[in-house]
Amino acid sequence: MKLFTYKKKLSRGQTFSLRKKLKVKMAFTWVYLDNDGNPVENLPKEAVIEEFQTRAEAEDWLTVNWRTLLRGGIDQVSLWDGTNLAMENMSLHPISK
Repeated sequence: MKLFTYKKKLSRGQTFSLRKKLKVKMAFTWVYLDNDGNPVENLPKEAVIEEFQTRAEAEDWLTVNWRTLLRGGIDQVSLWDGTNLAMENMSLHPISK
């Protein structure tokens, strides 16, 4: 739920204000990045450019496909929830011991 405020100026300096909670569908999308954090221009065919309805769906998809993306030249990803950054520059490279 997001809280939206609608304001309108009325005559004589009065203001009409309405605050309402609305269900807003935001879509989660992955942005594919190189090692320096720049968007990858030539995406492999496995890189999905679709929107996921939930963060869990987006993360599940990445859990299955991260190795293929890494082999295709993607080093890291960011997850966006509409226009809000949900996860920033997560490396796809395994942690070396």
